[in-house]
Amino acid sequence: MRILPVAPAGHLDARRHAGGMLLIAALLSPLAVQADAGPVQPRPITNVADLVAQLAAGPAVTLTPIQGLSGCGPKGCAVDLEQVTVARADENKPGVFQSATGGKIRLVEHRPADGRALPDMDWTPLRAFEVRQGQQRWGSCIEFTHEGLGKSGVHQRWTSVVLVPFKGKKPGATAHRFVGYWAGCESLRGSDKPNTVTLPLLEPTTKGAPQPLRLMQFDCSREACTGREDARVVHGDPTSETGQLTLDAAR
Repeated sequence: MRILPVAPAGHLDARRHAGGMLLIAALLSPLAVQADAGPVQPRPITNVADLVAQLAAGPAVTLTPIQGLSGCGPKGCAVDLEQVTVARADENKPGVFQSATGGKIRLVEHRPADGRALPDMDWTPLRAFEVRQGQQRWGSCIEFTHEGLGKSGVHQRWTSVVLVPFKGKKPGATAHRFVGYWAGCESLRGSDKPNTVTLPLLEPTTKGAPQPLRLMQFDCSREACTGREDARVVHGDPTSETGQLTLDAAR
């Protein structure tokens, strides 16, 4: 019978200790590489899609495009968007929102932090969507460009978003207008609160603030919209040639 040599106990312990150290080193090596690489750099935001991708947080809502039907009659021109009608402004009267039954929908304007007036809206809708949470209709979201300078240059990066909450299956009596940098209905998300959607919006800051834009989160129920400032800092110049921004990582 062949007797195999047996290593002393101390030698076995040393081998086990060495093996354990090698395993720990192997597990830690990816972390070391990541640490050496430094902090993750913010991704640049150069258009609406970039912004939506970085703001996407919370439950999704379903957006279904609404085909607008334009027409003119004795009382002027209008665009029908399913259950909401946009009566266009002209030299004699301002534009208005109405329900399909003819009832006027009051428009509430949410001004930015510095209180500046919102730019004049071009009352021809750019796009419109049905907004649903699960199987339930929340309301409509309508996008507009702006008159005059709003149609050219850096001013084209600003959009009016109008939210029309529904009461049951019909539009309610109030709509809410927001103006944001690269704003769009695609930014809408659900909320932990029932019958509420959240609109992230980049708006101007007050005079003398370190950055020209701030990120706001507007929670809109069927009754009202309330805003809260997001802690993330928006870096970049919205008046630059590219308009490129970066957004601090969420905390």
